[in-house]
Amino acid sequence: MHVLLDDERLARLRRRADSAGSSVGALVRYAIDRELERDDRARALAALESFLAAPPVPVGTPEELERELADAWDEEIGIDV
Repeated sequence: MHVLLDDERLARLRRRADSAGSSVGALVRYAIDRELERDDRARALAALESFLAAPPVPVGTPEELERELADAWDEEIGIDV
């Protein structure tokens, strides 16, 4: 893959890479990774916010939930209880 940069951007990358003791390629890969991680975090945060904004769902006692799961399993495999 080739990326074309104008002279100003390339000069800025070279200065930053030199000051970090790195190559321009390593700096570009690092910047890409940071941006992708930021995007991943933003999606995760949006999902969390959506989950937290959802209305509460009433649930029963642990015993009621266990029975509901057992009934659903029985229906799935075709057992009449």
